[in-house]
Amino acid sequence: MHQPRLPQELLDPPHQFSVMPFWFWNDDLDADELIRQIDDFVAHGVYGFVIHPRVGLPRTLGWMSDRLLDFYQIAIDAAARRNLRVILYDEGMYPSGSSAGQVVAENPAYQTRCLDKIELDATADIPRLPADQTLVAVVDRADGSRIAVIDQSMPSSASTTSTAARPKTNRPPPICSTRPQDSFIRHVYDGFAAFASRRTSARRSWPSSPTNLPGGPSPGTGHPGRGRPASWRTSTGSSATTTPYSPLLVRRRT
Repeated sequence: MHQPRLPQELLDPPHQFSVMPFWFWNDDLDADELIRQIDDFVAHGVYGFVIHPRVGLPRTLGWMSDRLLDFYQIAIDAAARRNLRVILYDEGMYPSGSSAGQVVAENPAYQTRCLDKIELDATADIPRLPADQTLVAVVDRADGSRIAVIDQSMPSSASTTSTAARPKTNRPPPICSTRPQDSFIRHVYDGFAAFASRRTSARRSWPSSPTNLPGGPSPGTGHPGRGRPASWRTSTGSSATTTPYSPLLVRRRT
């Protein structure tokens, strides 16, 4: 029976149709190992990736630190030499919007709050609460026991994957859902803008999403895409525009 011949584009799709895996960085980093994994991407037909710092990075590789960005530079340069597309995820670890805890460190009031309970003896007085806790109610249960319901800051362990086996890793505290955007933009987007300006080529592109890259290249060709150049404004009020090509692409939240 005659088998239809598949188009070459399906047998060997152009690079712009490559999958873009989230590349988790969740352990200590090594330049040779990063390059080995990038070559492994290429060997398996993967022509781009999203650098995604996660819980597990040691404290010596703090989010947006010069040492961490040095590894970004290694990965970006290796990708550029192989004509790969790179997206820099706009967050360090989880939860989103915290800039790996930097937003809450700057202003503890931004930390998410939650309700918790304290078991009380039937006749016990309400215990003295720390300054960060507020008594909401005392509830008498049907079995005669009592609980004190308190309002408090949500601990980091309540919102992130446990890292008990990695005591030297960062676990950012959860942040209020109404994110303080000015602080987040200053720590993350302005940080990436400064990082881009320090690069030798200093070319930047700012996409509206990982799959819509205005002004960016057609992967595998090195030529500008058809999208209209975008612009963005930093927290300091300065603006910047995209350039025809750069391996440095930063994901904007929608």
